[in-house]
Amino acid sequence: MHRRRLRPTSHLAHRWCVLASGVALSAVLVAAGPDSSPAVAADVSSIDCGELGSASTPAAPQLASFTADAPRRIVDTRDGTGGATGPVDADCALRIDVDAANVPAEAVAVAFSITTLGQQAGFQQVFPCDGGRPATSNVNNRAGRVPTPNLVLGLPDADREVCVSTSVTADLVVDVSGWWTEEGASRFRAVDPVRVDDSRDAGGLVPGGGEPRPIDLSSLVPVGTTAIVGNLTIAQPAGAGFATIFPCDDDPPLASNVNMLAGEARAVSVIVGLDSARRVCTSSNVDHHVILDLAGYYAPAPQWGPAAELRPEAGARLADSRDGTGGWTAALAPGERRRLDLAGLVPDGSQITGVIANVTVTQPADRGFATVTGCAADDPDTSSVNFAPGSVSSNLVTVDLGVSTEICVVSSVRAHVIVDLFGVLRAESDDVFVERLSVGTDTSPAYRPDATDYITSCVDPLPVDIDLLPGAAARINGVLVPSGVTVVDLAGPDDVVRIDLVRGGVLRRHFVRCVPDDFDRIDVSLLGDPEPGWYMTTIQADGGRDRVVILDEFGAPVWWLDVPIEVALFELSNVGDLLVQPIRGLALSWDPDRGAVRARLDGTIIEEFVTVDDPPGLGGTDNPVDHHDIVELPTGGVALISYPLVDDVDILGIGGGADEIITDNLIQELDADGNLVWEWRMSDHVAFEAGGGGTSLVYTHDEVPFAQRWIGDFGHPGVEDVDVFHINSIELAGDGSGDYIVSARHIDAVFRIDRSTDDIEWILRSDEITDAPKAGAGAVLTIEDDPLGGPRRPHDAILDGDRLTFLDNRTATGEPSRGVTYEIDTSGPGAGTATLVEEFLQPNGQASAGLGSNRPGPAGGRIVNFGGGVQPHAIQYDAAGDPTMTITAPDGGFPYRIVWYPKSTFDVTELRSLAGGTLELPE
Repeated sequence: MHRRRLRPTSHLAHRWCVLASGVALSAVLVAAGPDSSPAVAADVSSIDCGELGSASTPAAPQLASFTADAPRRIVDTRDGTGGATGPVDADCALRIDVDAANVPAEAVAVAFSITTLGQQAGFQQVFPCDGGRPATSNVNNRAGRVPTPNLVLGLPDADREVCVSTSVTADLVVDVSGWWTEEGASRFRAVDPVRVDDSRDAGGLVPGGGEPRPIDLSSLVPVGTTAIVGNLTIAQPAGAGFATIFPCDDDPPLASNVNMLAGEARAVSVIVGLDSARRVCTSSNVDHHVILDLAGYYAPAPQWGPAAELRPEAGARLADSRDGTGGWTAALAPGERRRLDLAGLVPDGSQITGVIANVTVTQPADRGFATVTGCAADDPDTSSVNFAPGSVSSNLVTVDLGVSTEICVVSSVRAHVIVDLFGVLRAESDDVFVERLSVGTDTSPAYRPDATDYITSCVDPLPVDIDLLPGAAARINGVLVPSGVTVVDLAGPDDVVRIDLVRGGVLRRHFVRCVPDDFDRIDVSLLGDPEPGWYMTTIQADGGRDRVVILDEFGAPVWWLDVPIEVALFELSNVGDLLVQPIRGLALSWDPDRGAVRARLDGTIIEEFVTVDDPPGLGGTDNPVDHHDIVELPTGGVALISYPLVDDVDILGIGGGADEIITDNLIQELDADGNLVWEWRMSDHVAFEAGGGGTSLVYTHDEVPFAQRWIGDFGHPGVEDVDVFHINSIELAGDGSGDYIVSARHIDAVFRIDRSTDDIEWILRSDEITDAPKAGAGAVLTIEDDPLGGPRRPHDAILDGDRLTFLDNRTATGEPSRGVTYEIDTSGPGAGTATLVEEFLQPNGQASAGLGSNRPGPAGGRIVNFGGGVQPHAIQYDAAGDPTMTITAPDGGFPYRIVWYPKSTFDVTELRSLAGGTLELPE
């Protein structure tokens, strides 16, 4: 068959003579058109008769966010507006190029008001042009060229074109009032129909002449609402005319929504933007009454919790009382409440919370109206379709189902009714309880149906907004509540609101705990389904305080205690309690009398660990407990770090003076009673030259590349000391030998101490350090396969078998912080080597200022805390090395370490019951 396709390059729409048919994706939502209107400059359409294609149509997009546009005319075939001139022939189609209509490229659907004018009665269909016609209609035009409008949701095809076909020769008028995108700030929320305005209540007709009539919706829709969906009815017009609805901040547009004849009532669905005061205005060219019913609105998506997804559906006939479709075998009797159960008619019907349907009334016995609503609600004081004898009238309706799966149709007179489906509101795909759930205004972390615990600010009373799916029930703190907003009185900070959702015998429970205003949030982003477990870490608080927290696998703080000062280490004790190491200084802890503590979950201090000072015969040196690490020993004792001061040190070789005070490093083992059983001093084992007399030490720059001078609160109070070594982690080697694995930040090294001999058995240090270690200090490992040449400012070193892991800060190098794993070979074929086998680089290429950790994560993965001053500061990787979680502190804060534990480690009920309060440290 020869196909003649006319597509003038200056016009962007076509007429198609339809010679084949099929099923296309179609939906409806906004239409109108006055009898005449000035032409617009852009050509967006043309008429083209040819064969209708049958290309497959892509899956319906999610219509997440609606952007309202000032209503504007893009096509009027009566005068050539938009490019197409003259009536569209029967069985032909008008093409509309939405890009040429200045609709953004990201728009996946367009809100059209389509008005048809045909000499004969007929119908029009709207669909993506690369598909076939649906088995439904969008507009049913009246005979005698009486303008007939309807609201239409147009889905562009792959070429960004929407087709409007007509069963009879007719002129077509198309106005645009907005568009939908798959992403964006607003979400649709259906409501039980409510009458917003009825000018009949005020008496006389509303004057015509285009004078705007404002309608205030501020008490019905929330702040931030951008558009409403409703039903606009014009009643008792003084003559034939048209009416328009628009934001009151705008001038009346050159567009219309509804056309009517003298004395008749006509209704049309509208979707229209609001002005800054949440108002809309109507105007008409004739005196009239105006009625506006609200069916839903677009407002910002819930800050937390799900929101229903609006999706167009392929045009499908659900019910037709003329032929028994949908089980409707007879016309509706006056006042009859006819039910239509969608559970078996609509895909995933049990998840549907609302529908968008075109309702057509035909063969009415008299003038009247029909109302469509969810069957769970009482019949509202609103109307959906207005009709007259001998006419076929249709209107697009949005129906909120509530807790039912049925819609109900009531007609005021005997009439046949047809229901065509064009869209659904569906609960988010992984939520089977609620259409919407929102608590407070700043609830975190991000909502997931399978997550249980959340936090929110203590807004009293706390609003809880729940829209239940059909068959679901909700209880708040044990009290049954209906759909809607429930306000909950809070007892104060740390109070918990429990939300129980039940459907089909399945219970889902959420706990939302209110937290103080100074509770700093961390942002946890999950890149998949998390493995169950707990994360122990710290978050910062105002006033130099910290909070020790236990997070669940979704990033929710399930337990925490306030600590009056900052905290470094926070880990689990070998006996199931908590180990907490406060920071009694900034870079160094200097309090000679206070140390780390072991505490219960309720904050009770069980034990404090302090180092032992040197007796007077050995110099009487104070050995304050350093905050960097603590090791619990199999004997019941502990190993601690101390940073004692050493006077009269020559550090000319590292840029200091000949008579300086340095901080030495000391490791002490204490038994269960606190008695000293072993100690190891750093200055006895790092290369130095005798010089300056006495015990003065001369360090070379290569051996100590990053010594730092502390002044004021960073070091010891009142002392200007130089931090030469900076041990920041000690761990027992994982082989049961009792040896220690030590990282020392300022000498760029990780090394193993032989506990039996006190010697350094081996040392892994940066390639840039060229000096040999002190005699007897062990082998310097040769670094292999590491492009960065070994550690620079390392932290958190752990040896498990032959695998050495640590966090390589790379401070002041310009190179990214990284979590690394080396294979250590001291006796095999590669004896004396450290081979880099795993490396996780900070994704933004940032070096950290300090701190950080590199620890095992769930399922064989790792969690790398990249240290201070970088964001995201932590990333969890799976066993394949792929990221599964990122952790960011929006205020720039960061923890010292993050340690993961299996889910069996804590009882979640106990954690919830003991959350809050303060860890009162010994004074």
